Amino acid sequence: MLILLGSLFVAPLLAHEPQDHLEQTIERLYDKQQRGDYAAANELARAATDDFAGIPAFDLAAGLAHLNAGDPQLAARAFERIVIVEPTHDRARLELGRALFLSGELTAARTQFSSVIDRSPPPQVAERAQQFIAAIDRRLAARSPTTRFWVEGQVGYDSNVTAASDDLIQLFTVLGPIGILDKAESDYFYAGHAGGAYHTPWVADRQWRLRSHFQHRRYRDFTDYDQTFLQLHGSRVVNASERSLYLFGGEVQHVRLDGDNFLSRFGLSPRLHRRLGARTQLRIEAALSHTHHAQNEDRNAWKLGTAGGIVHAFDSPLGIVSFNRLGLSREQANYDLYSQNAADLSSHLQLRLTPSQAVMASAGLRYQFYDQAATRQDGSHWIARGGDESTERSRLIRATAGYSFSFASSGWSVHTTASHLRKRANITPLEFDRNQVTLSLRHDWE
Repeated sequence: MLILLGSLFVAPLLAHEPQDHLEQTIERLYDKQQRGDYAAANELARAATDDFAGIPAFDLAAGLAHLNAGDPQLAARAFERIVIVEPTHDRARLELGRALFLSGELTAARTQFSSVIDRSPPPQVAERAQQFIAAIDRRLAARSPTTRFWVEGQVGYDSNVTAASDDLIQLFTVLGPIGILDKAESDYFYAGHAGGAYHTPWVADRQWRLRSHFQHRRYRDFTDYDQTFLQLHGSRVVNASERSLYLFGGEVQHVRLDGDNFLSRFGLSPRLHRRLGARTQLRIEAALSHTHHAQNEDRNAWKLGTAGGIVHAFDSPLGIVSFNRLGLSREQANYDLYSQNAADLSSHLQLRLTPSQAVMASAGLRYQFYDQAATRQDGSHWIARGGDESTERSRLIRATAGYSFSFASSGWSVHTTASHLRKRANITPLEFDRNQVTLSLRHDWE
């Protein structure tokens, strides 16, 4: 009888011990995570799993401990036990989706996030799930190759086709001064453009990017200045981290003037894109190129340059993006008359007014210093300088403004631009002004 009474008294106390131990374990798990001791929380969760696995309150605390310690696969198993017992547990299903996302199981993760949204949870939960779905869609898209093509027709006006100074060149010979009028001539032109881009899928944070651009411009009267341009560019892209992207690029350009070979250029251009903040990116690049002039080997040259710039997207309903860039270069030609040092400073601003409308403005300044002056033996080059034997120093100022309008999701868009180029130099006959206005109709498709 005493034994029976004793057992009736002790049994309730023993029943409370596992419950008390469970609550203490859960409390310790959360306490260690709040203090940032994720490794200890992870070890405690592992040790207690055999005793409490299948109890939703424990599995939630243990799953978060595994997740915060960088063990998403173990966390996923803990959250899966919860949704099996409680299919309507939105928090557990959200965390399960997050664990699957971090494990690289994107399709399974998307299914879990979609299930959360389908149950009409609180707005903050639905918004969080939707953010993950958008990130998953981007990653899934990155696993597939992307191809884009575009064609464009353009008409325009050029106020100074030949880049002439419109000044009287004075030459002093044994017969006395001779005046030659270097007159600026304007003309209308039309042009056709076509291009494409191809990006391979991301594999081990690496990708190939290829693009091409073809252009033919034809003048109404000055057909000697008709130009055909072809450019091919390829880059090997390495996503080194969430903040850094390396691009190792190379390109080939070929230009024909009035149907004849004019120049060809081959270049290499490694670049670094470094994210400085949520809306700011640093870009650093170097470039090495060789230019071959078909009709003047003296102008064949090697060029080495470097540049740096800052891209910033402003937090504004207008969607303002600015790009400021500074570059330095050295070009060594076969004949020093064409060798030069240069510095470039440019700024570009784009404003997205509406989803279908955008405006842009850019300005640039270039300073050039050549190595050698032209002498009488340089013939036509010396005449073009008006007999001035100074070493050329010049600056070019460019300003451009544009507007674009796209037609919904049709792929069609209209673009108009106006630009002004001014060259000022220590040699007056080399100075000129040039204005261009264009109107384009473009179609893009993927």
